[in-house]
Amino acid sequence: MRVQPVKRFVAVLVLVGSAVVASAQGSRAEHLVWSDEFNGAGGVPDSANWKFETGGKGWGNHELETYCAPGSDVAPCKAATPNVVVTDGYLHLVARRDAATGKWTSARMTTKGLQSFQYGRMQYYVDDPAHPYATYTREDLPKGAVWPFDDGRYFFMLNLAMGGDWPGPPAATTPATVEMLVDYVRVYQNEQVSSTSGTAGKR
Repeated sequence: MRVQPVKRFVAVLVLVGSAVVASAQGSRAEHLVWSDEFNGAGGVPDSANWKFETGGKGWGNHELETYCAPGSDVAPCKAATPNVVVTDGYLHLVARRDAATGKWTSARMTTKGLQSFQYGRMQYYVDDPAHPYATYTREDLPKGAVWPFDDGRYFFMLNLAMGGDWPGPPAATTPATVEMLVDYVRVYQNEQVSSTSGTAGKR
């Protein structure tokens, strides 16, 4: 089956879905506090950073896919054709439509409970079949608006969904295999935050 690649871009993530971080006040001198470069051996994501959410629950959006963990043979998942693999310096998330049943499988992974952050800047480099993500900071809010992400810690979630109420069902031209590549995921914090607030780490 043909894998459909999509354009590559760099996204600075401050406000996208579940993966958000608050803008920190103080010094602007940033340094890297955590990353996953997806350069490891073994073909699967680092279990110290990622865990998998599985099943075909529609995920609040009436999506079509069943999310599969690596090595799962619970139907419709197939260990022989994994939906997530680390190879060639990339994380590959692959959505597949079974030719016999028409069912979609894919992968959904999160750092929740393993790596979470309150302040800083999250950045990743990704091939995404949807659209470029936006960057939002306090300065983008209307005057007097409250920045909503100062309370609590936030985490990354990476998934490749198919169909749903948004953006709608796959078209007749949608390839049977679609792939999203992630080159890296990184978190930067300024000197003041990382040295005094202890925001980096696990939740």
